[in-house]
Amino acid sequence: MASVLVRRVVLLAALVAASLVAAAPGLATPVAATPLRPAAAGRVNVVATYAGQPVGQLAVLINNSASNPNPVDNFDGHNFTGADGRYARDVPPGNYDVHVAEYPGNNVTYGSQVVYEVAVPDGGVVDLAFELDQPWGAITGLVSNPDGSPAANVQVDVFATSALGDQPPYGWGSTRTTAEGWYRINLLRPNSYYVLFAPELGYRVEGAPVQAGHTTVGGDLPNPVSFVPTPM
Repeated sequence: MASVLVRRVVLLAALVAASLVAAAPGLATPVAATPLRPAAAGRVNVVATYAGQPVGQLAVLINNSASNPNPVDNFDGHNFTGADGRYARDVPPGNYDVHVAEYPGNNVTYGSQVVYEVAVPDGGVVDLAFELDQPWGAITGLVSNPDGSPAANVQVDVFATSALGDQPPYGWGSTRTTAEGWYRINLLRPNSYYVLFAPELGYRVEGAPVQAGHTTVGGDLPNPVSFVPTPM
């Protein structure tokens, strides 16, 4: 109630002041307040290559980072690299996660990559280059339902992180389990700390390492026994 009264008092004072100015000849006419300028769009430029050659028809996914409360999703059917391997998108200023991947299936020919927390300034341009010819490893495991039975045809996502000091870009991938609950994701960029998800079941497991030329076995969800990188 007190705050409402304060607002009313301020409003009445403003109205009285305006009426006095209008009634008094020779007094200066109030100058209208300048409206705030909306933030200009920044731009994200992406180029994807393999062994230095452009890669077209890769999906580029741009979404707001965890530090950016304003939802952004560029998935509009046109979010693919051209024959020159390039893609550009205007976005409001803020921090974004920028992914490149094959679509609809990923990690088949090229390993998916992501850069987190890309800062796009007001009116600025950010250039990101993704070189897809990289050493790679894989993760495999068994997903179980809460009752212990194999979880068939459920989505599994894996994302590398900077938790142990690894540098961008980071590997990631997504697949669905077999009828027996098994999954395998190839072409993952080496990293010391992957996070594994089965979002349909609410599972999350952290700390899976991926080494070049190795398959990390034991990526079971929800309860991994141990992560063991095994030579391919």
